[in-house]
Amino acid sequence: MQEEQILLLKQSWSYVLLQGDKIGELFYQTLFWDDPSLRFLFGTDLSGQVRKFMDMMTFIVANLQNIEAYEPELRALAQRHVQYGVLSVDYDTVGDSLLKTLATMLQEQWTPATETAWRKLYQTITRTMLNSLKSPK
Repeated sequence: MQEEQILLLKQSWSYVLLQGDKIGELFYQTLFWDDPSLRFLFGTDLSGQVRKFMDMMTFIVANLQNIEAYEPELRALAQRHVQYGVLSVDYDTVGDSLLKTLATMLQEQWTPATETAWRKLYQTITRTMLNSLKSPK
C-alpha cells in the first residue's frame, strides 16, 4: 500500500472516530439493509458487536505499515466467522456495506482516492482472511 493511501486511511478513520460508535451502528444498519439474511448471525443487542468492529478497524488502521501485526488477528477472525456461519460470498456484501458507510460518514471527504484506498485495504483484509481458510497455518 502506498504512503499516500495509508495517510488517507488514517485521516479518514480518525475523522469517523470523532463521531463515536456512529460508524459501527451505521455499518450494521447498512449491512442488514443490503442483505437481511445476515441479521440472523447476530444477537439482538449489537452494542458489543459494534465495539468489536470499531476496535478491529482501529487496530488495522493503526498498523497499516505493518501487516504482520494484524495478520494473525485476521486469521483468527476468519476462523471465528466460519464458526458463526459466515460464507465466503458474504465478504463482498460486507465490503460493499463498509464502503457505503464510509462514504456516508465522510461525505465531501469521500474522494475517489479515499475510496480506492479503502477498497484496497478491504481487499487485503478479505484476501488474508479467505486465504487463511484455504492454507495450513
